[in-house]
Formats: sequence, C-alpha cells, structure tokens
Amino acid sequence: MSEKIQWIRIRYDNLPYDGILEALGEGICTGIFSGQIFQSSEVVQVGYDVSGFLSLRTYGRHHEITAAEALSILWDLLMLIEQCRKWLWFPEQYVISLDTVWMDKENCLKILWIPDKQNICEVYRIQCFIQELKEVTALEAKEYLSQVQVFLESSYGRPGELKWYFDELLTELHIIHAN
Repeated sequence: MSEKIQWIRIRYDNLPYDGILEALGEGICTGIFSGQIFQSSEVVQVGYDVSGFLSLRTYGRHHEITAAEALSILWDLLMLIEQCRKWLWFPEQYVISLDTVWMDKENCLKILWIPDKQNICEVYRIQCFIQELKEVTALEAKEYLSQVQVFLESSYGRPGELKWYFDELLTELHIIHAN
C-alpha cells in the first residue's frame, strides 16, 4: 500500500501548550497519528501518514454503517479518548469528527489531531460526534445512537454504567437479528 499523507496547517496561537509539537512528532500516544512537523514563522504544517486508514466520513460514504458497527465505533472512540487522556491529550483540546477519526481494515481507530481552542466540554463534543455519525448510518443505527445520546446526558463519566449500557444495546441487537 502506498504512503498517504494528510497535511494540516496550524497557527501557533491554536496550540494548547508548549511541547505539543514535539509530542506529536514523537508519536507518544498510539491513538493519535504521529506527524511530520514543518515550522515557519507564522504556521506549522503537520503531515500525518494515514496509509491504510480511511476517515469515518469517507468510510460512511461508501458503506452504510449498521447499528452494531456504529455502537462499536463509538465505544472504541470513547476508549481511545481515555487512552489519549493518559498521555495528556485531552478531548477538549482537539477536534473529534468524522473527518478526524480514522479507521483501518481491522476497525482500529486513530485520531488525526487538529487543535481546537474553543475548549468545548467532552460530553458536548461526543454528542456532536454522535450527531455527525448519524449522517452515515442506517436507520436502525440512528435510533440506537439517539438512545446513547440520552444515556450520555444522564450518566457520562461513570465508565461501569457506560460499559453496561453498551453491552445491553449490543445484546439487544444480537437478539433482534437472531430472530
């Protein structure tokens, strides 16, 4: 497979803290694409090697995402955000969208890091992502994603409950499709 580079231009004043470019270039968090950094006096250009991955937007254009796939993508994204948080990549500081979440053939997700100075809270950011995900999913998936949105409003931040809820939804889906 040939190398595919996705280029992003970032203004220095959009960087959340000093040292983030070094961390990005070193690829310290496996959940975020490492970048080739080129700096000028006004902007930084970051080249991400996205070989073998498709953005979720591109994937969704060519493949209608089922309810089970949508729930798996969302759960994997939530776990990816937790993994990134351990390396001090906080979701309030970067864009989470169908254009920045990428997936490979094994359904492994990675984030193409683009800074966001708006400092939008994590729950709202996830809600927006779910709304966007609905655009590329089957009708049944939209219904399940809406249920997750309601659940997140009431209990986000309690991982045990969230895992239980996703397990319940996936069990329900398997029962429905088995009959």
